Amino acid sequence: MHRSATRLGLPLAAAASLIFATGAGSAFAASNVHVQSSVKGRIQSVNSGHGRIKIDGRLFGVTPRLIHLLQQLEGKIIVDLKLNGYGKVVGVSRVSAKQDVASGPVTAISSTNITLGTTTYALVSGAPIHYGRYLLTPAMVPLNTTATVELNSAGEVEAVRLASDANLPRNSHISGTITAVSSTSISLDGYNLSIAPNVVVRADGQNVSYTDVAINQKAMVQLNSQGEVDLIRLAGQGSVTGAVTADTASTITVGTSTYLYASDVQVRYRQYTLTPEQIPIGSTVVVRLNAFGQATNVQLQSDSNLPTRSKITGTISLVSGNTIDLAGYSLTMAPTFDVSYEGVSSLSNSVTAGEQASAWLNSSGQVARLVVGTNTQSQGNQGNS
Repeated sequence: MHRSATRLGLPLAAAASLIFATGAGSAFAASNVHVQSSVKGRIQSVNSGHGRIKIDGRLFGVTPRLIHLLQQLEGKIIVDLKLNGYGKVVGVSRVSAKQDVASGPVTAISSTNITLGTTTYALVSGAPIHYGRYLLTPAMVPLNTTATVELNSAGEVEAVRLASDANLPRNSHISGTITAVSSTSISLDGYNLSIAPNVVVRADGQNVSYTDVAINQKAMVQLNSQGEVDLIRLAGQGSVTGAVTADTASTITVGTSTYLYASDVQVRYRQYTLTPEQIPIGSTVVVRLNAFGQATNVQLQSDSNLPTRSKITGTISLVSGNTIDLAGYSLTMAPTFDVSYEGVSSLSNSVTAGEQASAWLNSSGQVARLVVGTNTQSQGNQGNS
């Protein structure tokens, strides 16, 4: 008891004279007064001239000896008061150090005041306003949301806690499709969220600029304790499957949809890593799109220009420049390659159409080794050893 009263700023001597027990929590009272009941509430006013106090709108008489002490509690704290048979306050059984609270819909709020319903309270400078894990400013509090305020001993609001906030998700991580974006805000999943000054944007495993964020992108956003977006993770836009109808060094068309190649695009067919130019028209592909709708990975399901195995054997049907047609495939020679044919290394002078040959392809689908002649099989076996 003494500790609670001292926390409220009462002199220890006053607290000692005001609150004491007789062994069972009984109130101080004249020995000849029979205590009939008690009242609990916040003392709103003390009228020493008339010997009355007002508690939560109700008036009570007070014995003269308690007037001075109760004036120290005026408008400050919650107390339990003992009443005699005439309804007069004759003692104090308990002083609560717990702050008073009030709840209701926020009908107005500024940097200095908050109104719950029709009652306006002063806001202590810097009073925290919480919603879940968020610490908000008065300007961020939506009207008509339910709030609970904690009052100090002077009846001023020291803290505000919101039960709901239509402007903020309860979870600090949300995902969805971006429906609007500006230099200061982003909208997704039904929320319009402010952008933190130090926002980080990630896409495809790397940092990108906030200016790369666009409508219709899928994203996960993270909110900081002020309810601002400080992290945006742009998600890939899925994949498309179909036949290649057009292909250039910078774009690929699948069916009727054309996609730009990402700068780090990978093109794969079985064991081969290809360039976009090596994709044959008509091939079936699965194209994975990054956060910006660009083709970042292309997987060929078929390739009429490449065999399924890295070694093929057959008849040479055409030799032209750095290409050779073998066993029905038109193959490009690697920048450096080996040719085994009667000890001559020049392809154009050594190999002619109609000859038998075996070709070994590198990971790019280019001929790295060519064995020509009637001893193709035996030279090929030597090459594999």
